[in-house]
Amino acid sequence: MQAMNRMKGFGSVGLIALWLVVFTGSSALAQLPISEGAFGMSVAMLKLFGSVTAFTANARVRVSDASGKESLRAPMTFDVRDGRLRMDLDMAQIQSGLVPAGAVAGLQQFGLSRLAVIVRPDKKDMLILYPDSRSYVSMPLSSEDLAAAGASVRAGKRSPEKTVVDGHVCAKNILLLKSKSGAVLLEAVTWNAGDLKGFPVQIQMKEGGNTALLKLSQIQILRPDSRRFEAPAGFSRYESPQALMFALAKKRLGGAEK
Repeated sequence: MQAMNRMKGFGSVGLIALWLVVFTGSSALAQLPISEGAFGMSVAMLKLFGSVTAFTANARVRVSDASGKESLRAPMTFDVRDGRLRMDLDMAQIQSGLVPAGAVAGLQQFGLSRLAVIVRPDKKDMLILYPDSRSYVSMPLSSEDLAAAGASVRAGKRSPEKTVVDGHVCAKNILLLKSKSGAVLLEAVTWNAGDLKGFPVQIQMKEGGNTALLKLSQIQILRPDSRRFEAPAGFSRYESPQALMFALAKKRLGGAEK
């Protein structure tokens, strides 16, 4: 639990690291460059897409420290629809020197290496689906997460020069996400593609001397099926990651005894 309490921030990256810590108990992973607001930053990041409220995309996430040294790289997919967010990822595809040997293999044995995180500010909760074990965890969003959902985006500096990112001619912008009280929740640099109605094909966020860079590709500006943001029928529900892990371990032990 101490490792969990230290794992916060940078949205999707935070979620990756958090679940590795929960299911492997590795203190080394708690040293990943993550700080406060893991789920809140996922909610806050939705604000950076402006008027585009529904889309699907592939994403590449990279985290580096103040010296520019990369500490984590991971691919995932994004589904967004009217304030709801889904991120699918496979732990086996994470590249990080901080992931202990055998950690992913252990997750695979329990059917936990592939997961989907669904953030639902409209229902004030978050679901973590594990399709291989046909199970999911349901947890309430915190007051900080909900505050991020109600925050507003204000434009900062804008570079007059155009930049090409993966073939898209982009305008580079600095955006500030502020709470209703005026507090800055997130500062980000976005590269907005002119041929995609200003959609940000690249997002950079800095915190605590670390930098998270998110690159989006295969972007489709359409409304994903609403069922993508619900737990599938027949999946077992758990109140916490610990409860899920206990149930799966108990089931595995019972099978071994037979």
